[in-house]
Amino acid sequence: MIGDTIRSLRDERGMTQEELAAAVGISAVAVQYYESNTWRPGMPVLVKMANHFGVLITDIVKHCSLYHDPETGDLVLLESLGNNSVKVYGTIKQSGIMQ
Repeated sequence: MIGDTIRSLRDERGMTQEELAAAVGISAVAVQYYESNTWRPGMPVLVKMANHFGVLITDIVKHCSLYHDPETGDLVLLESLGNNSVKVYGTIKQSGIMQ
């Protein structure tokens, strides 16, 4: 799950929840809820965490893919649910980040 991956990445770097929170501009409580899989981070937080850890967003959100929309130039984070269904987690717009 996402929270397990976030905890693992944080632990590998010897960071506290408070240090990760400060690095990505969120509260330590939010990090705690992410790591306990109570909440899921939105795209803006995922992008900041991926940049901070030096990994791809898909390394944090396992089993997901980034799709490039050639018409808009946006990147879409999605998960295949089978039976030709997908779950969209969010979009990275060319002009910024949107949930």
